[in-house]
Amino acid sequence: MRILFSVLFLGIVSASADTNLNVSLLVKRLQCEPNPLNLTSLANGKKYYFSAFEVDWYEARRFCETNKMHLAAPKTVEELALFFEETRKVTSHANWWVWAMAASDGGRSSGKFWWGDGELLAKNSVLWSGGDPNFVNKAKNVCVHVNNQANEKLRDYSCSDTHRFICQLPQYCY
Repeated sequence: MRILFSVLFLGIVSASADTNLNVSLLVKRLQCEPNPLNLTSLANGKKYYFSAFEVDWYEARRFCETNKMHLAAPKTVEELALFFEETRKVTSHANWWVWAMAASDGGRSSGKFWWGDGELLAKNSVLWSGGDPNFVNKAKNVCVHVNNQANEKLRDYSCSDTHRFICQLPQYCY
């Protein structure tokens, strides 16, 4: 009898955990639709919004979050190449904010960069443009952008500067 009760109890707990997970995913997905912005699907299967206006990094982040997205996080050379291809279609020259910033504004070890999801963006990453990051000691708040005339790499600059930006639809919305 004790074994039967344990099996039934574990089954209920397991079903409850699965139900909570499904409800959580459903709630997240309901937040995804409808998105009023004109989103672009890239070859990586992800959807992005490429802004037509310039704001500082903080306002870019707020805009993305208000529209149920986050600043884009191009964590691979391939994703960066997709970004550069698309941004060049939008305008011939622009800087675009992405979802990374220096520790000076993130409350972490000084001089380090972090993606918005908490993953470290190493200074020696192949994603950085030659000589970057180089702005981290020149300003209090340093964020990361891409320049579509550069060499398809990340650059760092003051978060208060104004650039265009790229929002990314969360993965759970696909």
